[in-house]
Amino acid sequence: MLITHKIEKVHFSTSEAVIVKYILEQGEKIRDMSVSYIAQQTYTSAPLLIRIAKKLGYSGWNAFKEDYLKELEYLYSSQEVDASIPFVVSDDFMTIAHNISTLEIETIQDTISLQKIIRKLDTVHQFGHWLIYIKEELFHQKELDFKYQRLHMKFI
Repeated sequence: MLITHKIEKVHFSTSEAVIVKYILEQGEKIRDMSVSYIAQQTYTSAPLLIRIAKKLGYSGWNAFKEDYLKELEYLYSSQEVDASIPFVVSDDFMTIAHNISTLEIETIQDTISLQKIIRKLDTVHQFGHWLIYIKEELFHQKELDFKYQRLHMKFI
């Protein structure tokens, strides 16, 4: 089970919940944060961070932090986002934000690629006729005519 899902299922005190919220909001930024720094930023105490780690089944804060950062790295690097369903009800805030930003980046990259293709096709249409030479044993004439009829190319 993902740590982010465990966090949603465990009951935390009010102070612990403040720390958990801070950790989830900061994400990978906690890599360089100490226990005392996080406690200071959340106006809580350092032992609460260790208590949170133990509630989640870890021996201490460092073990929790290491696994949490590995999980975030995995989620951000290997997860492909389905554009039709970018998130579900059980996803946490960080997963939703990551999926939406990933889709935005992919959309921008796809748009740029499409613009490049359109420019190349415009160049092809400017010249009118193109001759393409292909070894006969690899393709049949009818197959090539059928595949490229949309480009208005004729194979001779």
